[in-house]
Amino acid sequence: MPSLGHRRGDLPMPREIRLWQGTVIFGADEPRKDLWFLTSGSVRFHGGAGEEMLCHAQGGACLLTSGDSASEAVAATDITAICVPCANFARLVSASQEFRAFVFAACSQRIAELFSGSDEMRRGHLPRLH
Repeated sequence: MPSLGHRRGDLPMPREIRLWQGTVIFGADEPRKDLWFLTSGSVRFHGGAGEEMLCHAQGGACLLTSGDSASEAVAATDITAICVPCANFARLVSASQEFRAFVFAACSQRIAELFSGSDEMRRGHLPRLH
């Protein structure tokens, strides 16, 4: 986990979480209290109408979610993630250069994965997840 470079104060701090394969990370339509950065393993998202998506931590961290969502997330493998309370996220990004770099790297990686997946889908190369 990146060093935060400041005192904890009165807000909840990020924490590293390890979950076993098959663990439900969050259910459909549950309010999200944390931002999740997947640092190892894979997570499967189940959406409406049988839609599924697989998210991997490949050489960095992958931002899983923020806000409310209609999808369920389940650990497809054993995973490790950093959970950052939404209430504290802006303060941490503002106060810690190292944490800010960690967040932007995770977001950049996720955007690149989405663009890559979009290209693969247009070419018909992505198998449907079951």
